[in-house]
Amino acid sequence: MEPITTSACTLAEADPRRCPGCGALRPANRRRYCSRACARRWADQHVWASARLHALDAAGWRCEQCGADPLELHVHHRLVATEPYSTGCWNHAEHLEVACSSCHRAEHTFLREVDRWLAWAEAAEGPPTRQMELPISA
Repeated sequence: MEPITTSACTLAEADPRRCPGCGALRPANRRRYCSRACARRWADQHVWASARLHALDAAGWRCEQCGADPLELHVHHRLVATEPYSTGCWNHAEHLEVACSSCHRAEHTFLREVDRWLAWAEAAEGPPTRQMELPISA
């Protein structure tokens, strides 16, 4: 998995006088953003509920993997996020993918398998086999 970076993100903005949405100097009568449009743009990339709806709209409310339009759609984080439903850079549109429940389940099954193989490679104990998972009866 690719690491979460905030170097190009406005969430890491250090200057309190600037709008985190566009970087412009904030008017004196505004507390955080220079306009409601900047606040909405920022929320669409950082706040989970808003980013989720934005991703579903961008995908046309269809699974991006198989094209199905089921009643139940999931928004999958392509990055490993420590707190995926909180505000953060892991909610950027490029880190989200819309999937139906079967494609989402397949994605997580694949990721678990990759984690298992990576753990094996780090331990260098030999490749995992089905026999290692099953209890051996005498």
